[in-house]
Amino acid sequence: MRPRFPKNLGALWLFALFLALAPCANADGELQTRIFDYFMGRALKGDRNAQYVVAERYETGLGTAKNIVKAHEWYVKAAEQGHELAKEKLDKRNAPAASNNEETMLPVKAAAPAVTGAKDGAERPSKMKKTTAAKTVDKKKQIEKTARVDPAATPPAQPVMAPIPAPLATASPSPPPEPAPIDAMGLVMGAKWTGNGGRPAEILPSDLTGCVQANATETVCFSEKIIRESDNAAVTYVVKSTLSHFARDGGFTLNYVFNVLRLRGAGEANPASLAEELSGMTATLGWQDPGIRLQCKIGDGKTLTCVGSGQRAIRFTGY
Repeated sequence: MRPRFPKNLGALWLFALFLALAPCANADGELQTRIFDYFMGRALKGDRNAQYVVAERYETGLGTAKNIVKAHEWYVKAAEQGHELAKEKLDKRNAPAASNNEETMLPVKAAAPAVTGAKDGAERPSKMKKTTAAKTVDKKKQIEKTARVDPAATPPAQPVMAPIPAPLATASPSPPPEPAPIDAMGLVMGAKWTGNGGRPAEILPSDLTGCVQANATETVCFSEKIIRESDNAAVTYVVKSTLSHFARDGGFTLNYVFNVLRLRGAGEANPASLAEELSGMTATLGWQDPGIRLQCKIGDGKTLTCVGSGQRAIRFTGY
């Protein structure tokens, strides 16, 4: 079953808005201001995803004046409606700062030893006067003592040990170089992607889906109106996807949400039976928040794989 697209593409209000912004902008600043105004309009109507984008733009100053207070207010509004990324932002802001109040202990100087002065007037040994006879007796006793010494009792001289050379220091092997970082956002935005059977991807840049970089770390995509149908049922919808948390190894997070516009077939329009690459759509009109989160990783710039919790891997090919 292949998706059938409507002929009147001019009625696609969301996709046409993004296509119209690029040629009308005279500079990047004007384009970013138009993008901010668009998301602000959606945010004021209660769109929690738009409220999150407005908060990030206030925080970074992209498309508007930087205002941390307003950024916090919009994060709170998005989080109150269940936006997971907004909750994460607020949790990080409210985390207690690590204590850094340890006192630095200074080394205590040892007291200098007291200097003892030399004694004044050192005593001189008194000279003992000996008689000539006493000197002679002492000399005889010394000669007799020397003659009685046993040569065997004299200990042998100890051999002098040569110093043991210190072992040579071996140089430790240098760690392997780190792999070059991957520009995952640039590779994703620089290609068009197809899914199973070569059909245009609904959640990545393609002939069916247009994307715009919301800020330095996030990209937002909107698909055209899509119709899936079987013998007696059909569902008309659009898909919004948000790409964020790009890592050095080529990984990133992708959140997508369906907006079901029409269901046809009394009780028979079951989106699950019409699903192709994506899953999670229900037979309910309107935005189906909170959507589905996937963990994706780009390989050589031409292949991309996404995996969700308990879902099979979805593979895309770029050209």
